[in-house]
Amino acid sequence: MSVENTTNVAHHVIKYILFFISFFFWVMSVLLISVGVYARVEKTIGGSAGHMITDPAVVVVVVGAMMFMVNFCGCLGSLRENITLLRLYAGVLVVIFLLQCVAGMAGFIFKSKVRAQVSEMVGKAIVLYREDPDLQNLIDYFQEEFECCGGVSYRDWLNNEYFACTKNSRSFEACGVPYSCCLRVDTGVVNTLCGSGMLKKTYFDIVKHIYTAGCTGKVEDEARKKLTLLAGLVLSVALIQFIAIILTCCFITSIESLRDNGQDFI
Repeated sequence: MSVENTTNVAHHVIKYILFFISFFFWVMSVLLISVGVYARVEKTIGGSAGHMITDPAVVVVVVGAMMFMVNFCGCLGSLRENITLLRLYAGVLVVIFLLQCVAGMAGFIFKSKVRAQVSEMVGKAIVLYREDPDLQNLIDYFQEEFECCGGVSYRDWLNNEYFACTKNSRSFEACGVPYSCCLRVDTGVVNTLCGSGMLKKTYFDIVKHIYTAGCTGKVEDEARKKLTLLAGLVLSVALIQFIAIILTCCFITSIESLRDNGQDFI
């Protein structure tokens, strides 16, 4: 095989590898947008749609839309061998890759500040528990999955107006915690009122009925146990991005070289 044929084969191999990487993430972006739009429409129909800026469904749609545009440039740029689109695609990937590196280093260096920020976010989420169905389902999932209650401790639920122990409270959930805080009992029936009145009792009384450990610490402990898996996933995504950046740069160079020689493969 001549050098020219080898160059052409390498050119097409890079082209289609780059296309399939972009296409995969493009499909993922379409799925994200679909899920986000569906969740937002369901909440709007149910009359529980919150603010657009703070709605998790809207955040999912925005992230999906950004992924859609970036990977569309990658797909179209690789297929049509459009250098402008490929440079745009590579540039955005470089920015995202660098931001991820900076975020990772900042999280490692400022672990205590990140932990405090996460605790604050969880505290705000608990306050808004009954205001957003998506947030409510997410908190319930974490409390059931990690067998925990509240952010730092079960007493964080005192900060929610529906569960707070105040004299003027008219909520039937006052002084209680969500059912997702309750210890699992295999009866086949979910008792949604199992957390009623728990915040009025002593620690030794409630420990037999609900989880008392906060979810922030529980999730952190679980993350430490699965650090290798999490690190592998993060590095895999970063590696795919890095490979896409290198392939895009190589492909741009190959296109320019072939065009300089009077060849144009599309």
